[in-house]
Amino acid sequence: MIAGASAFAVAMFPTRAPCLNGQTEPCPTPQPAIIGMAHGFFAALLFLTLALFPLVLFSQTADAKRARLYRFCGALMLFLLLSVAVYAWRFPHSWRVALAPFRPVYLVEASLVFVFAYTWLKKGQELAEERA
Repeated sequence: MIAGASAFAVAMFPTRAPCLNGQTEPCPTPQPAIIGMAHGFFAALLFLTLALFPLVLFSQTADAKRARLYRFCGALMLFLLLSVAVYAWRFPHSWRVALAPFRPVYLVEASLVFVFAYTWLKKGQELAEERA
């Protein structure tokens, strides 16, 4: 429930306001800073909640090898989430500007989603094997 509400809030607080009348980027009207901060907060809450799935729920399995895999993936998700926080709050502004064309936050967020998807599919495979 928390992950779903957070995902909805992330969509409702975009990092950039959409341009009006089909104008191209950048939009002439800046958005309030609070919108970007709300987006970041809810995105962090969403990914933290998703990381708890492999760490807490999926790792409760009889197969020790799979439990280690789930814990590793959950820890990797927490590390990736922490790397976004370090990038946002500890990197010098000049570094963030230089790295901005590469969209590092987007790449890390995409990696978080792929790691979560991998654990979700592996858990589904495990449950299918148990039922067979």
